[in-house]
Amino acid sequence: MKRSIVIMAWIFGIVLSNSVCAEAQTQQSKTEVKTIFAYKQELNITDKQEKDLKDILTKFQNDLAEKRKQLQALSAELTDMIRKKDSLKVIRAKIDNISRLQADATYSDVETSRKVENVLTAGQMAKWRLIQEEFQKEIQAKMKEAQEADKAAGTKK
Repeated sequence: MKRSIVIMAWIFGIVLSNSVCAEAQTQQSKTEVKTIFAYKQELNITDKQEKDLKDILTKFQNDLAEKRKQLQALSAELTDMIRKKDSLKVIRAKIDNISRLQADATYSDVETSRKVENVLTAGQMAKWRLIQEEFQKEIQAKMKEAQEADKAAGTKK
């Protein structure tokens, strides 16, 4: 019984973290998101670099979309297994599969970042990092504003 509660708490944690990520994505969607291609002139990206970057990023996006589908399916299977009270050994194997797939997605992200770094010059990469840092600061400020507005609305109720 305690193990079921622990597993359900673990799943609740995953669901909660997904909802927090969804809230962050909602905040980001309110801000115009520009890709590296919007800064082609500012970064002096050549046509060849642009093509190489598009190829790298398209492959990554396709890979990530496939992994997301697999994760959704595995998570649904895990929830069903817990509900049916399958053996802990089988549940553990499913959790390990989910963890492995999440690690693969993270590794793919890092690998893609390295490929992008290899396409850009050091100067382009330094300028791109500055642009990304400024964007992150903007997103964080908007998220903080939204949280403060939510708090203020909550105290008015």
